[in-house]
Amino acid sequence: MVSEQDLVALKGFIDETNDSLQDIENAFIELERDPANLDIITKIFRPVHSMKGNSGFFGLSHINRFAHRLEDLLDFIRRGEITVDKEIIDILLTGVEYLEGMINRVLDNLDDVSLRPEEEEFLQNKIETCKPQQVKGSLKSVLDLEKLLARGDELDFRTSDDSLVSATLEQIEKCNLYLEKMVDELEQLARISFYKPECSYSYKEKDCTPMVNCFHVVYESLVEGIPVKGELRHSLKEHIDEAQHLLKDEEQISEIFAELTSLLNFIDDDLMVASREFAASICTLLRQVVDHFVVQGGNLQDDEAAAESEKLGKILVDQGKISPEQLMEALSRQEKVGDILVKEGLISEDDLNRALVVQEKQLLNTHVKRGEGVPSGKSIRIDQSKLDSFAESVGDLFITLDSFNFLKRQLEQASVSMDIITRYTNTITTMDDMVAHLQEDIMSVRRLPVQILFQRFPKVIRKLSASLNKDIDFRLVGEETVIDKDLIEDIENPLVHILRNAVDHGIESPEARMNAGKQATGVLTLAASVDDEYVYLVIEDDGSGIDPVKMKEVAVKKGFMNERQVNELTDKDLVNLIFKAGFSSAQKISDVSGRGVGMDVVMSALQKNNGVIDVDSRVGKGTKVTITIPLTRTLVTREALIVKSAGQFFAIPSDKVTTTIYPEKKFVNILQDKNAFAYNGRILRVIDANDFFYGQPIGDTLTDEQVLVVCTDQNMALLVDQVFNHQQVVVKVFSHGYKQFRNIPGIYGYTVLGNEDIVLIVDVDKIAQEA
Repeated sequence: MVSEQDLVALKGFIDETNDSLQDIENAFIELERDPANLDIITKIFRPVHSMKGNSGFFGLSHINRFAHRLEDLLDFIRRGEITVDKEIIDILLTGVEYLEGMINRVLDNLDDVSLRPEEEEFLQNKIETCKPQQVKGSLKSVLDLEKLLARGDELDFRTSDDSLVSATLEQIEKCNLYLEKMVDELEQLARISFYKPECSYSYKEKDCTPMVNCFHVVYESLVEGIPVKGELRHSLKEHIDEAQHLLKDEEQISEIFAELTSLLNFIDDDLMVASREFAASICTLLRQVVDHFVVQGGNLQDDEAAAESEKLGKILVDQGKISPEQLMEALSRQEKVGDILVKEGLISEDDLNRALVVQEKQLLNTHVKRGEGVPSGKSIRIDQSKLDSFAESVGDLFITLDSFNFLKRQLEQASVSMDIITRYTNTITTMDDMVAHLQEDIMSVRRLPVQILFQRFPKVIRKLSASLNKDIDFRLVGEETVIDKDLIEDIENPLVHILRNAVDHGIESPEARMNAGKQATGVLTLAASVDDEYVYLVIEDDGSGIDPVKMKEVAVKKGFMNERQVNELTDKDLVNLIFKAGFSSAQKISDVSGRGVGMDVVMSALQKNNGVIDVDSRVGKGTKVTITIPLTRTLVTREALIVKSAGQFFAIPSDKVTTTIYPEKKFVNILQDKNAFAYNGRILRVIDANDFFYGQPIGDTLTDEQVLVVCTDQNMALLVDQVFNHQQVVVKVFSHGYKQFRNIPGIYGYTVLGNEDIVLIVDVDKIAQEA
């Protein structure tokens, strides 16, 4: 029986794994573009390693085994034994898909921990075949080679005459350099320690010197291959616990201690300590811990200068400007390495300057990474339903505050002391500020960067373009744009449809593009931006565009319109035919599109969020699709004009209202005859709210209280029975058992006043469109 605590931990693991898998997929695609970037490999390797370890903890043996094999493959890539190409990336992405499937199976059945046949086959036929060929060799081979070359030399055999022998000797020379470097590193590991006996160590005024002394003794033991046992092992564990508590707020320190703790379990094992890799791992982790301490005493500037000189020398060795021997000789002298090498003619001034530029870039990158490592606060996972409930409660607080204002007016009418009313007012003002601050906090939690959504698309575009034999450069812009989480979920399907159409219908094949004088690779861009009211999404390609003439032919051929009707349409209207249900200009049905399903779904999804879409397309140049969606979501407060019509209260957003006008007698005739009136040199439509919402027009007689609410941006005025006041309202959407009210024309939500009256919130734009 699995305990509730274990289930909570397992859910945390699954959530974290799903997030990691999404990041890993995008990193693989990034790696395909930049296969030599070791930072990308490291970014991928770490979550796969964690997934392997954590899955074993929960008994998910299938995930553990699968992740282990993927990790092996990544390790080969990291060591340069496998070259990254399209085939390798395909294999890695397929592996991630299998892992996603395993995670989903765990959600359905905790006991389903076996690999499926296709997963077993993938490990055997894909992962195994990618492993680098294992060539067995020995010292005897080298000795035999030396003898054979000596015999060949006596017979005037020239190694350069045979390509295989020449290439083999070249590899041996590389091996010699590698061995020389590795031996030097081993000697250096044996010589150099983080420990400086003349220095003291501290962290936030805490003396850590005894702790570092203990680490040093352990370090020296491991370097010499001596297991750490007894009192030393006990002392080490105590100091590790103390250091973990001290550094708990440091960035990524928990990962270091987690790995260190797991290795300490074997620190007294003779066989494990005999492994150079094991000893080096412990020593590296101990150094990383000590690096967080402040070092006092000793000549640190000299040490830093020597380290920088060594880095500069390594750059020059890597560039092939000097040999390792020349570097070691220069380091032994008390001058700057660069000056020595220039003085002796081993490198030129230009070589030195170029190496210094590389060094400065590396130092800058290191500095930036350290800056990014500064703790910016802790984070926890919050269940979405709890977050929504919290937001709903904050909205209710606003309504309660309005109730206090309603009570205040009653107190004023009851002639209560002004002193009491003033204190009451001050209390309300303070609460109002606090609730507004709370609202901003909760909304900031609900807002997420669109990167969470955008990062799903590179893999989709890569697959689609491969299936269609097209080369596409997919670019993302504005991934840092932050919008409400619900909106992110709602726009995913529309974006998928539009992007798929751009890949299938928009961007041409490489041959067609080159024949048209374009680059073989098409460019597809997805961009996001936001202002105070709207989020803007732009999907743009440099493909063939939408041909209005072709749209006209398809519309007639498929019976959507007749010849006369299509001839009356503008080019813009013809392009917008793509939004008609069942309309498709595809020549054939494919796995991507061509069934007449897609863009009408886009339109429906956007209308649900009061969004609009605009298509700008030029034949042979490309297509630009712009989506504009209001940001109004849960827990949004707005200034609104409270009005009444046919006995029902309405709230009209104040930013939509230009002014209010009480109709005069000279104006009434125009209103009754033409349903319009003149305002500031413009003729505005008059829409009767009673007629629009209830089908009950006012008739021939207007009362003195009736008011025209003028909305010049919408070229209209809404006639209502009565106007009350401007006030802040909380925008609520119809949910649960009231979802059917979402379909009321001209209404997009409701609010509650302090006196508990229900007020419908008017969508002025929709009224202007539908009236």
